[in-house]
Order: sequence, then C-alpha cells, then structure tokens
Amino acid sequence: MIWKKRSLIVQAMVLAIALSLLTACAQRYEGRYDYADGWRVAIVERVAGQRALLASTFPDDYSEAIRASVDNNFALVTYRVLKGKRTHIVQLPAQASVEAGDRLYINIRDEHIEAVLPAHNEN
Repeated sequence: MIWKKRSLIVQAMVLAIALSLLTACAQRYEGRYDYADGWRVAIVERVAGQRALLASTFPDDYSEAIRASVDNNFALVTYRVLKGKRTHIVQLPAQASVEAGDRLYINIRDEHIEAVLPAHNEN
C-alpha cells in the first residue's frame, strides 16, 4: 500500500516536470521569436562600439568573424539557463538606443543574427 502511494507521487512529479519542460520549449516571444529556435530574453550588462573592447574583459565563445560596421554596436548580455546564467557578446541592431539594464531577444544558436529589441522595452 505504501509503495503504491509513493509510486503515484513519483509519477505525479515526473508528469509535472515533463509538462513544465514542454511549456518552456513551446514559448514564443512576441509571437515570432521561438524558444525552440534558440531565442532567449537577455539583459544588457555593457555596450561598446567594438567587440574587442568587450571580449578583452570577458572571454566569449563566439567567433571573431563578427565585426562592427559604422552603425553597429555590441553588447555584453546575460540570459538565464537551467543552472544559472550565461553571458555572451551580441551584435546590436544598427543605430539602436540600448543601455545597461535593457532587455533584448538574442539567438543563442546563430551568432550572426543580431539582437532584437522588444516592442516594449521594459527594464
């Protein structure tokens, strides 16, 4: 009898975890930036005109192939993962007005995709 009760509790816990994972994987930001495609909400930590200025203070996994044009800046951003936070350097849209504390959408699967400003940027 006790084993049946424990079994039901374990089954309920597994079901709850599975449902939460499925819900997270189906999340879309503003109806078009799909979590499953690599999009995440990130917080801007610092902004710089050259990637090298940020990379010198923070080692980044992304390649050096991304270079700023005259109109682009880069941002050091953090985003949440299951076991804490990760930090990346991302390219900002041309002439974007972004400062520390702003929210962005970033694509963690493709480093060549610029960050996207939310329609309503709430700090």
